[in-house]
Amino acid sequence: MVNRGCLFGLALLLLTSAPATAPAAEPALVWSSPETIAGALISDIDCPTTELCVAVDQNGNAITTSNPRGPVRIWNSAEVVTSAAKLNAVSCASIENCAAVGPNGLLLKSTDPTGGASAWTEEEIAGISSLIDISCGGETCAAIDGSRQIVLWGGGSGGTRILEVNGGAFAPAAVDCPTSFFCVVIGSEPRNVGGGFMEQENALITIADPLDATPSFTHAFMSERTFFTALSCPSMLFCMGVDQEGNASSMTEPQTVGWNSNPIDPGRGLVDISCPSEWFCGALDDASQALTASPRWIPEVWDSAAVPANGLSSLSCPSERLCLAAGGNQIAVGSPAPALVSQEEPSGATPDQASPIQQSAQMSPAPRHPSVQMTGSRQIFVKNGRAMIPVSCISFNSCTGGAKLTIIPRKRSEAHDLAEGRVARFKIAESIFTIPPNRSKRLTVRLNRRGRALLRQMEGVSVQLSVDGWSADQRLKLREGITLRWAGGVTRRLQTHAFQAENHTIS
Repeated sequence: MVNRGCLFGLALLLLTSAPATAPAAEPALVWSSPETIAGALISDIDCPTTELCVAVDQNGNAITTSNPRGPVRIWNSAEVVTSAAKLNAVSCASIENCAAVGPNGLLLKSTDPTGGASAWTEEEIAGISSLIDISCGGETCAAIDGSRQIVLWGGGSGGTRILEVNGGAFAPAAVDCPTSFFCVVIGSEPRNVGGGFMEQENALITIADPLDATPSFTHAFMSERTFFTALSCPSMLFCMGVDQEGNASSMTEPQTVGWNSNPIDPGRGLVDISCPSEWFCGALDDASQALTASPRWIPEVWDSAAVPANGLSSLSCPSERLCLAAGGNQIAVGSPAPALVSQEEPSGATPDQASPIQQSAQMSPAPRHPSVQMTGSRQIFVKNGRAMIPVSCISFNSCTGGAKLTIIPRKRSEAHDLAEGRVARFKIAESIFTIPPNRSKRLTVRLNRRGRALLRQMEGVSVQLSVDGWSADQRLKLREGITLRWAGGVTRRLQTHAFQAENHTIS
C-alpha cells in the first residue's frame, strides 16, 4: 500500500515536471442577466464541474443544478438543515463529495448533492463556533471558524481534527485544498515590528498530509497589510488570493510564500476568486464587477465586465469557459463572447504581416447596449512597424471612430514623475475605422517614428489602447491595457503600476 507521503512526493514531481507552455488566453466573459430564485438568500456557490453547481443559502437550503448553463427554473432547492440554521459556505471535491458548513460547528455532507434533503447528512462539530469557509480536495476537507480554528476531516479517518496556529494568534480568512494531501490557509496575525509595537499583517500556512498524526506545516508572514478575503489554488504549485483593496496576489510555491501582487480593481474590495487552472482565474468585486485573467501568462492584465446585478458575493468557475456568480436570490452566468465574423481593414499590408484571427459565424442577437471590445486575448501583434488591433463592434448598427495606442516608457525618473503626477505618455499609432454591425475587424496601423524608437529601446513599457466612436446615437469608449507581441515571438509585458486602464465603458 502506498502511503500519503509517497503520493504527495509523486504528485509534486509530476507537477514540477509539467511543461510550462501557456495555452492561448481566453476571451473576456460576457455575463447573462441574473435570474431570480424565489425566497433564496445565497451565501456561497461551488461548481466542481460544468455538470454540477451547488449553492447554499441562509435559510438552510442547498440549491443545485446538473446544467449550470441552463435557466434558473431547472435548479432544485431543498431544505437540508433540520434546524433553523443558515449555511455559510459549500465545497464539492467532485460530483459525489460535497460538504456545507454553518453556525455552531454545523456540517452537512452528501455523496449525491442533487438528491434532495434526504441525500444530505447533518452533524455538529463540538467546540467549534460559526464555520465561515470550507474547501474539499479529494478525500480531505478543511474549514475555518470565527474563533481562529481550523477543522480537518476526511480520508477515512472517521473523525475531525481541530488546529490552532500560534496559540490562536493566526486568524484564518480563507482556505483551499487542491488535493487530499495539501491545504493552504491565508489570514492575518499580529507581528512584532520593533519598539514594542505589534501590527496585524497577512500570514499564510500550508499543511501537507493534513490528516496524518504529524502533518507538515509551514507558517510565514507576507509583509502585507491589505487583508485577504478569498483564495483559490488549482494545484499545489499555484494559488491566487484577493484582498479588501482590489489586489490579486499569486504564488507559484505556497511553501516559500513567494507572492506577486498586482492591483486589478483599485478602490474596490474583491470578495471572491475562482481559478479552475493556473491559466485562468475569475474574480468578483463588491460592486458585482467580474474580472478574468490568465495569471500565469500575463498576471498584470485583467479583463473586466459588469454583471447586471447587485449584491453578488460568490463566484465559481468550473472551467475556463464558464463562471457563475451568485448572491441574495440571484445567479448570473458568464461565458465567452459569441464569435464574430472577422474582416480586414484595408491598409496595404502584405498577408505575412497579419496575424490570423479566428473566422467565425455572425453573432446573434446583439446586446441591448452597443459596445466595442477587443477580440480574443489582450495582445496586439506587431511586425515591420505595424500594429494589428482586433476590435469588434457589438451593435445592431455599425461602429465608427478612431483607435489610438499610447505608451508610457520606463525611465529612471518614473517614480518621481508618478508622485508628481507628470507621467509622460506618447501617442505611437492611431487609425480611424468603420466596423459593420456585429463584426470584428483587424485594424492595421503604422507605428510612428517615436513609437518605433521607444519600442526598440525599452525592455518594458505600459501600453494602452483607446477606442472612441459612435454607434447610432450612442458614444462608445474602450480603454484597455494591452501587451505588444512581436510576430517573431518576443513579448513586451505591461508595467501596470504606471497607470490604471479603464475597461469597456459606455457613456
